[in-house]
Amino acid sequence: MPKRIPFHVVYATSEDSSYPACELNAQGPAARGWRSEGAPPHELLLRLARVTSVHKLQLLAHHQLIPACVEVLVSGGLVSEGAATPCGATYTSVGRVTLARPAQQARTRELRSAALPEPTIARFVKLKLSGPHPPAKEDDQVALMAVNVLGEEVEDSESSPVQPVSKEPAYSPYDDLAFIMYVDNDIADLVRSLDEKKKAAVGEERFEYARRLKSAGAALASAGIRIGRWRLRKRTAAARDDFELARRMRDRIADALCGVKEDPQLCRLFEEDGPDRRNDSSMPQEYDFSHHLSPSVAAGSLSLDIPSPVPPIEPEPELQDPEYVNGEEEEDVQDMQPNRLYKKKFHLHFPSQCNHNPSN
Repeated sequence: MPKRIPFHVVYATSEDSSYPACELNAQGPAARGWRSEGAPPHELLLRLARVTSVHKLQLLAHHQLIPACVEVLVSGGLVSEGAATPCGATYTSVGRVTLARPAQQARTRELRSAALPEPTIARFVKLKLSGPHPPAKEDDQVALMAVNVLGEEVEDSESSPVQPVSKEPAYSPYDDLAFIMYVDNDIADLVRSLDEKKKAAVGEERFEYARRLKSAGAALASAGIRIGRWRLRKRTAAARDDFELARRMRDRIADALCGVKEDPQLCRLFEEDGPDRRNDSSMPQEYDFSHHLSPSVAAGSLSLDIPSPVPPIEPEPELQDPEYVNGEEEEDVQDMQPNRLYKKKFHLHFPSQCNHNPSN
């Protein structure tokens, strides 16, 4: 199964000092994202953790600073002194995508999921972004809030050629940006661990145990959304020099994480000392970890009821109509009103050259 591939941004043609490209290296509820500076085209170069058969990319756009077009290029890099380097490497375009024009006073972020025409071996992924949609000026800022690469690591790209796939592979919903950008990272790791145990339990036909793991994972995700909001609130308070609120949010997060991780019911599910027969008994009620989350001090405009963003596992053919998913998300330090996220699947279009003239 393709999985989320770690990467580092090793080069950017430009960046806003308050929103550097390195912000894309980690995704989460408090991620700030990258913003450009100067005239287009803008390029971002991602170095993948390993040589990877890339299946799919996800881009989370800003709600206003939206590039008209993003071209995707890949390269295996050149081997220099035993390591792959992007210097002098040849990049192959695998397609491009046009992003939606922002509506006036838009409070919507666009999450794009793109299946490559076929799995492609790569060590480096280059994103070439055009300027914004008109009537914005060509040298106005564009931004990306997050990038996600999904694929399979390969040991040897020469001896293990990638075979075309007849249908879209399944992806874990916990590797999707719709989950990653909402749920606190520490809680998200626990949810993924429970999901792996659930798969093993199904294989062992421990179905009541699997049911418990599924319920606990959903309850953890709900708790993780609230903790993710607190992390964003803490970052915002610190940026505004409200250090008292930042300290309170820090302590609130620490207390909540400690309570959740040490919860006896959750610890029992991990079965660190071997199978626990109590986990195979009928589950009297759904799991709930909300008692570890004391009332939020961030009441008011930041107290949002955010539905679970976990998308269903379903095939994603290359050509598909837009799918809209409701959600809420809090914006960066400059704009803290609620957002709505919509998710759109697409295929990479050809020809692969982006038009950088915003008047077209």
